[in-house]
Amino acid sequence: MKDAVIRVQGRGEVGAEPDLVVLSFKASDRSVDYADAVARATRSVESLRGTLEEHGVARTDLKTVQFRVETDYEWDSDHKEHLFLGYVATHALRLVLDRTHDPGKVLQAIALEAPGVEVRISFEVGDRRGFRQRLLAAAVEAAHENAATIARAAGVRLGPVLGIEYGWTEVRYSSSLNMDTMDLSELAAPVISFEPEEVRGEESVTVTYAIAGPADPPR
Repeated sequence: MKDAVIRVQGRGEVGAEPDLVVLSFKASDRSVDYADAVARATRSVESLRGTLEEHGVARTDLKTVQFRVETDYEWDSDHKEHLFLGYVATHALRLVLDRTHDPGKVLQAIALEAPGVEVRISFEVGDRRGFRQRLLAAAVEAAHENAATIARAAGVRLGPVLGIEYGWTEVRYSSSLNMDTMDLSELAAPVISFEPEEVRGEESVTVTYAIAGPADPPR
């Protein structure tokens, strides 16, 4: 059985409770004047920062991830031309909180005190490296179990590992509870309660084992 091998794939799946709340905000405003559009959007952001600070969130925890100013036009079908409507300034911001914060209460406070801001909410795993390592370990363990099952069924013994192949996999670190962008003014009613599902991830490896020879006869 020289050079005989068993080549198997192992798929590991691991779950983890999300320990982070991620709020993605978008504050936009428009004006026919460039500077005024920027100033309006900036005031919305400052109002948002102030509200968060009142509820125990440091102003510096709200991070700007994008800022842009775009021109806005409307097509005039009568005159066959684009009419300039003004400038739209947009701040995109991200806030990461641990699960000790109640996201429903935070969102309601923003809806009441900083209206005009849109939000998207998700729940994520903070220790991404540890989560991926658990996935890889589970994948290798699954590969070994698969190889052992095949070897028993074939009446052979597994030898040493000859090779491991791993193709990088995109791991999702957020739970399936994922609220699309919405106007926070809709949350001025009762506080929303959130209970996200656990985060599920998958990784795969391919392991090649040598076949050491026929299985030992039963005693």
